[in-house]
Amino acid sequence: MPDEVGYEKFGLSAETIARLEAMGHKVMPMSCENQVAAILVGAPAIGAQPLGRDRLCGAIDPRSNVGDVEGY
Repeated sequence: MPDEVGYEKFGLSAETIARLEAMGHKVMPMSCENQVAAILVGAPAIGAQPLGRDRLCGAIDPRSNVGDVEGY
C-alpha cells in the first residue's frame, strides 16, 4: 500500500477522509495535478438549453488558472 493517499481539494468528503484515516491510511491534500478541457456539444452546460444557434461550447477546468477557451 502507498505511504500516503493524496487527494485534490474538494475531491473527498470529510467522512471519506475520516474513514480512510480510521483504516490507517495517511491522507494528504495535494495541489491540482489534473486539468480538463472539453467541448460541450448541444448547450453550454449539461442539462441546459442551447443558446441560439450555438451548439459547440468550450469549457476549461476552473481549478487551475492555466488555459483558455476560444473558438471560431
